[in-house]
Amino acid sequence: MRAPLLALVAILNCVSARADDAISFHGSVATLITDTPLGFAMIEARARITSHITGSAAFAHLDPSGPHEEQQLRLSLSAAFAGEGYSFDDRFLWARSDTEVEYWRNRWRLFLPIGNRFGNARWLLFDELYYSDPRGFFRNIAAAGVSFNPMPRLTSDIVYTYIDNRHSEVDHGLLVMLSMRFN
Repeated sequence: MRAPLLALVAILNCVSARADDAISFHGSVATLITDTPLGFAMIEARARITSHITGSAAFAHLDPSGPHEEQQLRLSLSAAFAGEGYSFDDRFLWARSDTEVEYWRNRWRLFLPIGNRFGNARWLLFDELYYSDPRGFFRNIAAAGVSFNPMPRLTSDIVYTYIDNRHSEVDHGLLVMLSMRFN
């Protein structure tokens, strides 16, 4: 977990890294607090394809409890639709890890406003389904929590997660995530 965090700090301190408005760079760090905690760090480049569709490429580092860390290449397409105070997005993600595991994920996410007295805070609801061959559908994560923007390029999420592993037991956890746009 140390190497991706150091890379994230280096990028945050590099003010000369700018790109065209069509491409944006993001970094995220998170922890999923469960019986088997998981640390996560990611560097991502997003490219706007249309006004509603975004493509992205990312490098992610997962640090599960236990001795094995994992690196992933992630490619995704997201469609986003905004309304009066709310937004909905659907992300389709392909991930390949250095452990030779390949899987697909689909996430539906909804943001709803909390109210004016809470500033930029929004309710966050999402459902994410995992698939791999030959396992088939092997995990579903449903979550609800709060997302807020303490600064213009910084987003924080605190989310309760319900994790159904389909082939083992149901787990619960708390996801705490911090994301930053670099340009």
